[in-house]
Amino acid sequence: MSPSGGMSLTSPMRRPWRSLTRAGLRALPGDTGVFALRPTAGGPVRYGMAGGRSRMGVRGELEACLAGVADDELVFTYETTTSYYPRYRELLAAQERAEHPGPGTNGAGTDDRPTDDRPTDDRPTDDRPTDDQREA
Repeated sequence: MSPSGGMSLTSPMRRPWRSLTRAGLRALPGDTGVFALRPTAGGPVRYGMAGGRSRMGVRGELEACLAGVADDELVFTYETTTSYYPRYRELLAAQERAEHPGPGTNGAGTDDRPTDDRPTDDRPTDDRPTDDQREA
């Protein structure tokens, strides 16, 4: 959800955005999962994951992101899941689709690709006679 309460197109995660502080990190789980970060003032969303080798799971990964950054400079949201890698890839794909619509969508859902101008039958496209016509 976005800070205003609606679902954000670039972060389809269900938990609300929270301020990232050192004190707030203590309440986070040490489980595997995915997270999203962005500057408090707005800006691009960065996704990350806490896998099986992550020290202290989501909490440890967010602590690493907080290094060198002042408290309340970033906001985050997270999900705990054992399927962290597929979910991470899903979030990245959703962000890519939102930021860069694919070919044929033209950003508005219309297909602006050129049509195929080839004839639908085997007739030649010019007025020259075919081999069958020459023999007759």
